[in-house]
Amino acid sequence: NQRKNIADGVSSLSSILKENTISFVHGNGPQVGLLALQGAAYQKETGTEAMGLDVLDAETEGMIGYLLEQEIDTALGQAGRDRGVVTVLSQIIVDPNDPAFQNPTKFIGPVYSKE
Repeated sequence: NQRKNIADGVSSLSSILKENTISFVHGNGPQVGLLALQGAAYQKETGTEAMGLDVLDAETEGMIGYLLEQEIDTALGQAGRDRGVVTVLSQIIVDPNDPAFQNPTKFIGPVYSKE
């Protein structure tokens, strides 16, 4: 469960959060993969074009940021509300000719066995 994982992580960092300004950087491959599979199923069923990976990346980036904000706010209480918590989305531009695309090592979504 995404919310529980985030709550556990924030809980373990609560003493650090109370005394410091922290930036969290996170991955979102599994979440993008889930939305890509949902979009593909919806496209197959309705013919409606699925969203591109760039949009799914931004969507899940915002979702995880929102969940982090909620858990940090809960952990810090009024002190956190006085300081504020913010989510910043990023956009990465990659070279489509990057040789790393020939041998991908970081997948999105589930990884299936050959069976």
